[in-house]
Amino acid sequence: MKRIFTLLFILGVFFNSKAQVKQVQRTEIQLESKDENYHLIPIGKEGLMIFKEGESISRSDDKNWEFIQYDNNFQKSWETTVAIDEDLFFSRYYYDELSVAPKIYILFNRYKSAKKELLVVDILTKKTVRKTFETPKKFSIQSFKAYNDAVYFMGTIKKSQVIGYYDIQKEGFLQIGVEKGEVLKDIQVRNREGLVDITSLVNHNKKQGIKLNSFYKNERKSSLTIHPEDSDKEKLLDARMTVVNDEKIIAGTYTTSTFAQGLYISRVTSDKTDYIKYYSFTEFANFFKFLSEKGQEKMEKKIEKKKAKGEDLKVNCRLLLHDLILQDNQYILLGEAYVPTYRTEYQTRYVNGRAMTYTTRVFDGYLYTHAVVAGFDKQGKLLWDNCFEMGDVKQYSLKHMIRVNVENQIVKLIYSYNDHIFTKVVKGNNVVDDKNREEMDKKYEGDKHRAATRSSTAYWYDNYFLAWGDQRIKNKEDKKVDRKRSVFYFEKIEY
Repeated sequence: MKRIFTLLFILGVFFNSKAQVKQVQRTEIQLESKDENYHLIPIGKEGLMIFKEGESISRSDDKNWEFIQYDNNFQKSWETTVAIDEDLFFSRYYYDELSVAPKIYILFNRYKSAKKELLVVDILTKKTVRKTFETPKKFSIQSFKAYNDAVYFMGTIKKSQVIGYYDIQKEGFLQIGVEKGEVLKDIQVRNREGLVDITSLVNHNKKQGIKLNSFYKNERKSSLTIHPEDSDKEKLLDARMTVVNDEKIIAGTYTTSTFAQGLYISRVTSDKTDYIKYYSFTEFANFFKFLSEKGQEKMEKKIEKKKAKGEDLKVNCRLLLHDLILQDNQYILLGEAYVPTYRTEYQTRYVNGRAMTYTTRVFDGYLYTHAVVAGFDKQGKLLWDNCFEMGDVKQYSLKHMIRVNVENQIVKLIYSYNDHIFTKVVKGNNVVDDKNREEMDKKYEGDKHRAATRSSTAYWYDNYFLAWGDQRIKNKEDKKVDRKRSVFYFEKIEY
């Protein structure tokens, strides 16, 4: 009897850990034209915000932008229109959920202009504030973060790196000094302390270092540069940082040639480097699992052949890193591998009456091959790694496709693309639930999804994710529905 109970308990744990995807709810908004683009911002348990560019205002240089907030059951809770200069276009956003008063900061740019605009939306009071500010000329903003009306920008002026600061209350843009050759890599808001940490890579007398800056408002509170020992062979490529109590954990990619060869992790305590450890992808248990069985066998033979010579096989992987996650006393790093693809175009021209054929190599998007996720303990030891096969995703601009939720050492991975939701569940080196492909829900029974664009996914709250994008749909069966329609959709996914 005891054996039966034990077996049932084990089976229960196994099946509970095999996460099932449930598409809880779907909302569609019919698109009136090809130029109509909705943008979506997840705001946790407060729901979500969608917005789009509206019609021009007569006798004005402004356009009305429409904003709608939905609660987490997809019921409209608030909507408004805001007049925005028609020369402005949406650039990016940041949701400050750590402040006492959570706010959305939406950045609008002008082509070839130093003038920019921030629209600040207070989630609790529903008030909106427009702030126009001017940056240095040719300042290209790559990312920004905000906390309690203090906004920090990372970007470039020509080839030089720049940190910018803008105070919503006091107004006025400040440029914060960056040393020559410094390459900005990461910007993080520290939990409710009001501190912002900026991580960059520097070179001092041909010796590479990691520079850690902490700011409060426009004041630099601390600045530390660490020079990893024994890094003659390894050159750091990227860096992500998180702060835990008095410890700063930095992780990223390194190279021994051009592109990523593996991951590194380092810990800094009391301005001293406790360790920096490098792990080649050739040491990983599952890094090459995206290949076919024959491909994996060939790769293993190549790795062993190099090892016999005392060398490490060059991997040269391009990896798009996510933020570092602290969960269950582990540091978890996720990266999406990609390769640029090209196509050949042929053109026929007539020269002196004779037909001449020319070929042109044209960029054809980034193909995502797979994602790697790895867990480290507090001493920087690589505990496990796993792989999420992709290979079906192509984007013309790089963006994070995969979203992750970690709970009780169970890592749930998910992305949406071309009318489908893809998932995989891992625990350490083991696969709990292999890659699944599920078609997105249909609003009407006769719907047939013909095409999808701008597919996006985000972790929302608790065990819910959001998927959204544009779809073209045909329906020949339901008489009350248009035979063809184009929609902006968003779905609530329990996972």
